Amino acid sequence: MALRRLTTTMQMENQASYMASYLLFGVLMSKLCKMMDEGIPGSKKSYSGNEAWTKEGVREAVRIILSEKNTLFESMIGKLNDYPELNEMLKELLFTGKSIAYNAAEFIKEKSDYIYRARSGRIN
Repeated sequence: MALRRLTTTMQMENQASYMASYLLFGVLMSKLCKMMDEGIPGSKKSYSGNEAWTKEGVREAVRIILSEKNTLFESMIGKLNDYPELNEMLKELLFTGKSIAYNAAEFIKEKSDYIYRARSGRIN
């Protein structure tokens, strides 16, 4: 019995990791889990019970999510259109594998300076 529980727990952890590799945004992960729990509505194949919680089920649910109109994706596309430098940077990162230097401390300092100026009424 304990071995069965351990095996089931390990399978669940593997599936959770596999699902997370597809979707990093919490809202999309929530949608993915909901779809799988409901047997993946909109799928050509009928999934029942634990069938939806397999790699095949995850792939099918992700395929459906990506094909739907989604405000998160629309917003992200809008940001890429609004910020061409970001668009180019992501193309280089994702399609050419180019490393991009990023200094978190500098980013935090810039934002902290902005917040300080905003609170003191000196936004320039």
